[in-house]
Amino acid sequence: LLSKDGLKIFEEMHSKLEKYSDILLMIPFKSIYFYLLGILKIKSLLPKQSIIILCAAVSDFIPSEVSKHKIHTSS
Repeated sequence: LLSKDGLKIFEEMHSKLEKYSDILLMIPFKSIYFYLLGILKIKSLLPKQSIIILCAAVSDFIPSEVSKHKIHTSS
């Protein structure tokens, strides 16, 4: 559950999302490859003077079948 402060922040973020939803394009992705490929495609469709602001959420969750490929940060 969210704390009172957490809930307030969430409500403010939700309000801003609604306010800017007509000019904000959110594109879900499942891998960095598809994220970058999508950015290149979008960039090619926009006018040259367009500004692209990028952000992505990263999760430390790794399915068990690929955990052997994770780069460990500790010795």
